[in-house]
Amino acid sequence: GRRFALLETAPDIGRPVPDLPELRELAIGFGASGYVALYRHEPAADTVYVLAFRHQKEAGY
Repeated sequence: GRRFALLETAPDIGRPVPDLPELRELAIGFGASGYVALYRHEPAADTVYVLAFRHQKEAGY
């Protein structure tokens, strides 16, 4: 979706992961719940690495 595409222009939009400040989570709404993307932004390389993509229920939300 569009929210996921925001990572291209605003890679720090996701919330920092507690205890792992180099990682971020982006909630992506879909239907009654949605998904969570776990990612790392490398500014020096101008790159976002998506490490996991899970349903919110699977992610424990």
